[in-house]
Amino acid sequence: MKEMEWHHASLGKVFDVVRSDKKGLTKVQAKKRLGVDGANALPEPKRPSGWSIFFSQFKGSLTLLLVAAGLVAYALGEESDAIIIGLTVLITVLFGFIQEYRAEQAFRLLKSLLAPTARVMRGGSETQVPLGEVVVGDVLVLQAGDRVPADARLFEVNNFEVVEAELTGESVPSKKYVKVVDVGAGLPDRTNMCFQGTVIASGEALGVVVATGMDTEFAKIATKLGEIEDPVTPLQKNLKDFVRWLTGVILVMIAVLFSVAMLKGIGLVLSLETAIAVAVASIPEGLVISVTSMLALGARQMLKDQVLIRNLLAVETLGAVTVICTDKTGTLTQGAMVMTEVLSTNHENDLLKGLYFGSGIRVENSKSKPEKWNLFGTPTEQALFSYSAQHGMAKFEDERIKKRLDMIPFDSQYKYRATLYKHDGKHVAYVVGAPEQLLEHSTLSAAEKKKWKKEISSRSDAGMRVIGSARFFVDRKCNCFDDVAGEVLEHDLEFLGLGVISDPLRESVIDSIADAKAAGVHVIMITGDNPKTALAIAQRAGIAHEDSEVIDGKTLMKMSDAELRKRIEKVHVFARISPLDKLRLVEILQKKKHVTAMTGDGINDTAALKKAEIGVAVGTAHDIAKQSADMVLLDNDFNSIVGAIRGGRRIFANVQKVVTFLLYGAFTTAVAIICSLLFGLPLPFLPAQILWVNIIEDAMPGLAFVFEPAEPGQMKSGPRKMKAPLLPAVSKSVIFGVGLVSSFILFGTFWWLYHTTGDLVYSRSVVFVVLGIDTFVTAFSLKSLTRSFYKINPFNNLVLLFSLLFSYALYFVALYIPTFSNLLEVKPFDWFGWQVVIVVGVINLIMVEIVKAIFARQKKA
Repeated sequence: MKEMEWHHASLGKVFDVVRSDKKGLTKVQAKKRLGVDGANALPEPKRPSGWSIFFSQFKGSLTLLLVAAGLVAYALGEESDAIIIGLTVLITVLFGFIQEYRAEQAFRLLKSLLAPTARVMRGGSETQVPLGEVVVGDVLVLQAGDRVPADARLFEVNNFEVVEAELTGESVPSKKYVKVVDVGAGLPDRTNMCFQGTVIASGEALGVVVATGMDTEFAKIATKLGEIEDPVTPLQKNLKDFVRWLTGVILVMIAVLFSVAMLKGIGLVLSLETAIAVAVASIPEGLVISVTSMLALGARQMLKDQVLIRNLLAVETLGAVTVICTDKTGTLTQGAMVMTEVLSTNHENDLLKGLYFGSGIRVENSKSKPEKWNLFGTPTEQALFSYSAQHGMAKFEDERIKKRLDMIPFDSQYKYRATLYKHDGKHVAYVVGAPEQLLEHSTLSAAEKKKWKKEISSRSDAGMRVIGSARFFVDRKCNCFDDVAGEVLEHDLEFLGLGVISDPLRESVIDSIADAKAAGVHVIMITGDNPKTALAIAQRAGIAHEDSEVIDGKTLMKMSDAELRKRIEKVHVFARISPLDKLRLVEILQKKKHVTAMTGDGINDTAALKKAEIGVAVGTAHDIAKQSADMVLLDNDFNSIVGAIRGGRRIFANVQKVVTFLLYGAFTTAVAIICSLLFGLPLPFLPAQILWVNIIEDAMPGLAFVFEPAEPGQMKSGPRKMKAPLLPAVSKSVIFGVGLVSSFILFGTFWWLYHTTGDLVYSRSVVFVVLGIDTFVTAFSLKSLTRSFYKINPFNNLVLLFSLLFSYALYFVALYIPTFSNLLEVKPFDWFGWQVVIVVGVINLIMVEIVKAIFARQKKA
């Protein structure tokens, strides 16, 4: 069907366009349309198999280099080297596979929301058909409890209310009518429409289907979700750029060294062995494992704080978040209507009694305590009734049910509900509804009415819902409202007072938003609620102030992207926003180079959740929202987002430390090998020895950095820039500056020992352990990139301390256990060798500390 604004068209026009009438379609017409338009269903998305994910792990350039090195080593007969290289590749691939094996279940969940059958009019008679066979032009028969099977224009309604939280995010049922709605109205304002996947709260209606399958509003979200690619995180980009650069450097280095070796007449086999050694030494095999494992361990730590991380890369991205786009209902607020205040004209007990007896609520398990009652009715009624019951009215429950004579249900046209009761020989009518209307027909004086209107206005302006209560007495002969003379509002009403209802803010929200702002994070509220209520909530939460600009959906629709880009950073509240509007806002923020975190709980949020760098779903969110999110707040506490940002910044700082640590070792080893080649010496390290250091010795200390506590003032430094390099200048100086000097010392030590003793295995054994002590002291120094070694508490990360001690103990295993010493071609050495190890280790520690001190002074200056 051609897209049109069904809510704005007349019913005659709607029926003409869909070629139907109020009797619905015939079976023949429906079958023909089903063949043309297709089933009322969502297509299954194509999903990668487990094998395709596994083999995709081999696409990484560093992994391919290692595979090539292993194959060459095997061809040359170096089986031990080939086996160790192969195991290294397998471990790296398995880690990547486990990380990426996330099933995309959003489409399946979308389909599961839809009822298996639907009631329609076929040939003028009501019948049930499979959900997939509903077609455009069908007349739907809708009743309370149903899930709407397709988008429909309503033409008959009877007290019809629909919960549209799945689309609009608002938990309060939307009252439906048949009258034409203004052109350009957003989804929440299309009161003559009902949409696929939403739930009918009360009443009944008839509607003609105007969209099915992939043409529905429900499906537009699903389609948009499928089109959206996960954004590239800062760490992904930094690591990708770094790996590309490192691969190029290694390939050039191998080519140059191989050429030099051949020109020196070393021979093909030895030249290839040298190239393998350089490749293995230059590749930080533990890097991917360490970073991935650090993120996984960080995610486990956050789980203890009630934050479930679904996407590991989200852990580090949290530290770069500059904007939080938060929904209102269920995220900033508790997502439940609660009566927070009562204002009575005389006796509060009379007001509570009026609210209690004026209710149409149905109660299950009324014999239990009021707090445990199961209530059936609208959220507004439940709020009024629950408060009254818990404040002394519960004792009247039997009387409320048994002595009710008659009831007039609430209707938006007359804006009240009325009940008639027999109390102590008197007949009294209780009226609950729009307070302004009850005031006008009350016996209060003009001055009193004016005072109460101010009370109503002040609460309404603050985003609260105000309900009035009144009563009047009738003749005892009147047993129903038909016996009562005149309409309800024609009587002199005794105004009892007001019940003030709101969706309260979560307790920690105000402090959480203040903490976010202090951390340099901009908070924007995006909601489907009306602008006045949205601004009031935003003010109470500390997001906006009284003069803050609010942009609603209609205004947003008229704005060009260029205009929105200019204004978006100054706006704190967006109201009456549709699902696609949310996605557009996230995209505009990203074009402004912001790293966005989008919070949400409904299906309406899924596209924006997936598009944002960090999609945050609350614990009570719909399963589809959770599947689309990067993290889930299990306790629904907005404060957990700020805690996660704090944790993300700490973890990224620790990632920088571990990358510095691993690259320092790789660079030092590679340069020492190059020096040996240039000076015509044997290799100071064998490939197997290098892999032992990189995988066995360095991996555990690298992982232990995840437990390093946050640096002082980390949250006050603001979010890191998206384009900022992975490593700060001090890290690069440690890697390339100190690493270069250390490699010369390492090579010099090997050269001196080899020429002094003439024992190649002895010389390799000593420098092999020198690498170990260098790891030990460097790791301790890198606990902080800004503070000196003597200012660092060595015991504030016991995991790192014990992992370093254990790793160093493994050097003794390699030296003194024959199985390992034979595999690695090393042997125990004398006290002189140990003295060399200690001296070189101290020298390296001093050099790292000098570089840190230089950068610390520059930062202060």
